[in-house]
Amino acid sequence: MNGAPATRARMLAAALAVFAVMLFAYRLAPVNARSMETRTVTVAAGAGAAEIAADLASRSLIRSPALFTLYAFFSGSAHRLKPGIYQLSQAMSARRIVASLVAGPPEVTVRIREGASVADIERVLVDAGVLEEGTLRALDVSTLAGRYPFLAEAATLEGFLFPDTYRFRFGEGAQEVAGRFLDSFSKKALPHLLAGDAALLRADWYQTLITASLLEREVPSARDRRLVAGIFKKRLALGMALQVDATVAYALCGGYDDCPPLTKADFAVSSPVNTYQHPGLPPQPIANPGVGALTAALSPQSSPYLYYLPDPATGKTVFAATFEEHNDNRAAYLSR
Repeated sequence: MNGAPATRARMLAAALAVFAVMLFAYRLAPVNARSMETRTVTVAAGAGAAEIAADLASRSLIRSPALFTLYAFFSGSAHRLKPGIYQLSQAMSARRIVASLVAGPPEVTVRIREGASVADIERVLVDAGVLEEGTLRALDVSTLAGRYPFLAEAATLEGFLFPDTYRFRFGEGAQEVAGRFLDSFSKKALPHLLAGDAALLRADWYQTLITASLLEREVPSARDRRLVAGIFKKRLALGMALQVDATVAYALCGGYDDCPPLTKADFAVSSPVNTYQHPGLPPQPIANPGVGALTAALSPQSSPYLYYLPDPATGKTVFAATFEEHNDNRAAYLSR
């Protein structure tokens, strides 16, 4: 007779254990296995498992923050959850979310085009989820100069963020992101600027970088850049203003992607980079040039020309030797 209650107790305990396991499994299951929507979640540096679980629950990405935290601890994952920006879904189970947080934020491929400014590049990286707004532009260049001695010449990162294709992790820090660009600049741009000179701080290399940035923005055709570089050289020797329209856009907007077309009044903007108002090269680059523009800046081509303008219809550069001829070209090409 005493065996029956003991058997019933064991059966009840087994049933409760099965129920607990099923409940645990349910609470760790996806909130909505059919969901196609992803949600952006930022895990801050130093955030603990319980804090992360509360945030995930508030976004309806997990069913139970308590069981999520327990699972993270008992699976040995609680202290391995990495900060960063993640794309998570209600179709992911708590186990899968934990595994994603342990693996770290995913990588994103970003293509930085030639001629983009620091502000333009930051916008691309913000839109890709790599950086937060303002962090790249606010970066103190002096904090990087120890690792990258060539930055001792500069007060800004402008010109040094080499245009290329990069892979970043969501939520990387501005220092790490800048370092990736600067590593690429060291390998792909600096050898051209030094042109075989063993001395790292050759006197004119920064001026060459500035010139390359003007060419990158001002001359669409790669084959015309050496001629325009020659015109810049001639104008500098004559003490003439370079009159580069792109410097006005940079002075007004700090970049080009969201800058409206220039008006006549814009050319009077007060800025040290405005080459209509100040003779000589700007004190810094106005964009981040590629190898083609660097090569052109290093090998200016002599010509009888002193003036040029881009044909808006074709992108080709129209040259003139005299101011009168230049005015004729302006009437012919810019009044269409």
